[in-house]
Parts: sequence; structure tokens; C-alpha cells
Amino acid sequence: MPNQIGRLTELRRLLLDRNELTILPESIGDLVNLQDLYVSENHLGAIPSSIGNLSNLQDLRLQYNDLHTLFNMIPAPVFQLHSLLHLEGFGNELTALPSLIGNLSKLVHLNLSNNQLRTLAPEIGFLTNTTELLLAHNDLDMLPDEIGGMHALTAVQLAHNRLESLPAEIGFWSALTELNLATNRLTALPVELGLLTLLSRLDIENNEITVPPVEVVARGPA
Repeated sequence: MPNQIGRLTELRRLLLDRNELTILPESIGDLVNLQDLYVSENHLGAIPSSIGNLSNLQDLRLQYNDLHTLFNMIPAPVFQLHSLLHLEGFGNELTALPSLIGNLSKLVHLNLSNNQLRTLAPEIGFLTNTTELLLAHNDLDMLPDEIGGMHALTAVQLAHNRLESLPAEIGFWSALTELNLATNRLTALPVELGLLTLLSRLDIENNEITVPPVEVVARGPA
């Protein structure tokens, strides 16, 4: 991609999906009016630091690149995008979600499925506006207690991980309507699950659960 792309300062949307890109020019940071940047299904191993200058960016799609080649986590400049509402980063073999995730306080949708995440930083609890959290097909064996701070969540996908238990703090997800926990290693569900009175879809198949919480059974079928 030519460096001259930075001259197109009136761009609102830039769609670069399904190319053979390995780098983005630093001049991309000059696109100060950009709101949507799609670069999925390329070969990007890094993101230029100048992307942090895109103060109006709301939708960033990074799925299926090679971001795992650098520190195995989301590139740091992404966490400077304080207007970001929608972040797609699935399929990058990421292994960790760093504490900087807490900077994206306006984020509504976060999809990091199909990676190799083993840990989530406690600062994920600062994402109080996030309604959709998609973390299926990772290597998570626990969730931080602070995740309960994400009280705006309506849909959570955690299928195909290694979770053995859930924190009691999920009881603070009072807006939740969909929870997918299929194919984990859960042996029990926390009693606080019974506080999620708006829950309309619960998938716990292919776990090791013997008895669900009494509070859930008492509510009967959805």
C-alpha cells in the first residue's frame, strides 16, 4: 500500500480485507476522520504505532492475520483508540489479553474467539459498556473476578475453553440474555447464576456438571 494513502484525509471507511498485506504504512495515522478500518484476512504481523492517532475510529477488524508473531497479543496502539466501539481480533493465535484492554471503555462488541488466550487481565472489568463478549475456542481455564464489572453484557460466548469454574461475580451480569459455556470442564455452576433473570438461552452441554444450582432449576425451562 502506498504511503500516499495518508493524503486521503476525508476517508470515513477503508476496507482492505482479503489481500496480501504484510504491513500498513505509518501514514495511515493521518486519516483522522476514519471511522471504520477493515484489514481482516491479510498477513499483518504488526500494526503501525500511528494507528493510535485515529481518534474517530469506531470499528476495527483485524481477524485472521498474523498478529501472534509479535508478543502474541493485540498490538499496543489499538488500546489508544478511545472511541472504538467494535473490535474483531479472532483467529490470530493471541495468548493473552493485556491490562491495556481497560482503556477501551466505550467498546460495545469484543470478539477474540479462535485464539489461544490463556488469561484475561482483570482490567477487562472496566469495559462497562460492552454488550457482546465473544471468547469461544480459546484456552481459558478461569475468569477474573473483575469480569463481573461488565454489567452491560447481553451475550457471552465462552464455549470450547478449559473453564473448571465460574466466578460468583457473573451474578452482576443482570442484562444477560445468552450464555454459552458448552465444551468446558465445569463441574458445577455458581448459585449466582440464578440472579440472571433475563437469561433466555443457556448452553452448558459437554461439561462435567452433575447438579445445576437449585435457583436455576426452580425457574423451570425457558
